Amino acid sequence: MDQVRQGRFLIAPVLFFLDVLIGFYFQRPGLIEEIDSLETATITAAGGLLAASTLPVEFIIGGLSDLLLRVFTCVNGGNYHPLPRHQAMEAIESTLRLGDKPNDKYLKPLFVLGSYAEQYLDIGVRAWIDRMWNAFHTYANCIMALFLGMLFAPCLGYFSCGWFTANIVLCALLAVMAWLRWADVRSMYELQALRIKDGKMPPQDATPATS
Repeated sequence: MDQVRQGRFLIAPVLFFLDVLIGFYFQRPGLIEEIDSLETATITAAGGLLAASTLPVEFIIGGLSDLLLRVFTCVNGGNYHPLPRHQAMEAIESTLRLGDKPNDKYLKPLFVLGSYAEQYLDIGVRAWIDRMWNAFHTYANCIMALFLGMLFAPCLGYFSCGWFTANIVLCALLAVMAWLRWADVRSMYELQALRIKDGKMPPQDATPATS
């Protein structure tokens, strides 16, 4: 995993912890003074506990985010992948010269897009798609982190209307950004599919002509 992915992997759990702490601070303005009064060993132990729980919390957030996305897209067979629209999808299937294709609505786009990307798209294009898709999941995970923070807050006995409203607004902004990244990936697949079909860009596995 590269450094950029490692950084994005930590964004959602860190956001969750910060969101809970900020909400707790608004409920108890003297929180900073209370933390300052704690012994160094206590603060160190709490910090270590938070650091150790970062990765497990990320896996929980990522799993719940994926599950929620599948629930929201259940009318499409639980598939939320950026399946190109009709003309571009036909171009991809024509380029791949597919015979038997899986009938399952969830497996089909993974099968088609995965095969197409690996066989025909340039490494740079695949890297760009990977970055945008990774950004989509980062935004989705951040939304789930804020949502869990809003559920977790009442368990700690605090709730602030201003904090709750700020979370809702931030979730909406993150949802817009996630949708834009999703649309970017779909548009890139469509562009490359039509270019390859029209012969304007040779597939990456094509053998160079020899004189």
